[in-house]
Amino acid sequence: MNNLVFSKQDNDKWAKKMPGKMTSACLIIIRQNKALMVKANYKDHWTFPSGIVDDNESPLDAAIRETKEETNIAVSKSQCSHFCTIFTYSDGDSRDRFNFAFIAQSLPDTLQIRCNGHEISSYSWVRLNEIAKKSKYKGSYLILQDLLTNRISGRYFEVR
Repeated sequence: MNNLVFSKQDNDKWAKKMPGKMTSACLIIIRQNKALMVKANYKDHWTFPSGIVDDNESPLDAAIRETKEETNIAVSKSQCSHFCTIFTYSDGDSRDRFNFAFIAQSLPDTLQIRCNGHEISSYSWVRLNEIAKKSKYKGSYLILQDLLTNRISGRYFEVR
């Protein structure tokens, strides 16, 4: 049974009507050289807990909110730091997008992860060198994998 929140077509139609550039944010949680990734029901690839930044919300607030909604992990601002910002140009089907990536630190060793089931169907701890593969080689995830495996942060990138 597939409990889609909305179809890919509905999402694409909605996104194309939005003015300006889209802004999204993700939170990277790492344990023992593995990163937490989630599978949304309406996507064909895995991502970090992430989502669109709402009106009157900062990218960090969005990353924290989306992580809580998608995994039930509560993270405070003091546990997060900016990792990088990636701008992805439109491919013709999607819009230009800014993605702010944050990394969580000082989290407890035992996390109580619970996917909401409504939007997120499952989660997985993915080896850092397999992040791009899990995301179906999305351009931003190629960059994120390289940065994480080489322990580089705090930069701005563009993807075509």
